[in-house]
Order: sequence, then structure tokens, then C-alpha cells
Amino acid sequence: MSLTVVVAAGVAYGAVHGAHISVHIIGNFFGRGVTRLTDAIVRIAGAGICGFAAWGLVMKGLCGLPCGAITQNLNVPHAPFYYILAAAMSFFGALLLAQLIVGIAHWPVEDPNEEQG
Repeated sequence: MSLTVVVAAGVAYGAVHGAHISVHIIGNFFGRGVTRLTDAIVRIAGAGICGFAAWGLVMKGLCGLPCGAITQNLNVPHAPFYYILAAAMSFFGALLLAQLIVGIAHWPVEDPNEEQG
């Protein structure tokens, strides 16, 4: 269960610091204007997905033991891990919204959050 939290945090950390592989094919074919628009759409969608996931994790954590959210071998409840993951999803969704706002504020010039490549 702890490994789930570590891996999820590692994925979010990689996304924040640009450690994931990215392909800049849209910008090569359609230009920077389309890329800026797709960045905004993806950030809105990502924030929405993170919010929905955080809500789902909290709802699952609230159900707790009656729903069988416990490990079979050591009887470790899942609820604390659900809440930690929900908080992480919430923070990552907020980061995406902050990147969206910064991107809109810097629309005519270079976006500080834009992938360089």
C-alpha cells in the first residue's frame, strides 16, 4: 500500500519536473498557437480528472471496512492510503490549474511551463 503512494508521487513529481518522454509533433506541424491551445485543453482536462479521482478516493475511503477496504494478510485498512492519494491528486490538480493561469497570463510570450524541445 505504501508503494502505491510512492509510485503515484513519483509520477506526479516526474510530470512537474518534465522527466517524462514527450513528443512535440503538434508544434512541428501546426505551430505554437495550436500547441498553446492544446496545452490549455490538456491542463483543464487533467485538473478535472485529478479532481474526479480525488473525489472518488475520498468516497472509497469513507466506505472503509464495510466495503472490505482492508488487506487480507495484515488487516491494514486502505482508508489512510486513499486519503493520502486524494490529497496528492488534489494538489496536482491545483498545480495544473496554476499552470493554466500562468499560461494564459503569458499567452503572447513564452509560457514558463512550456516543454522545451
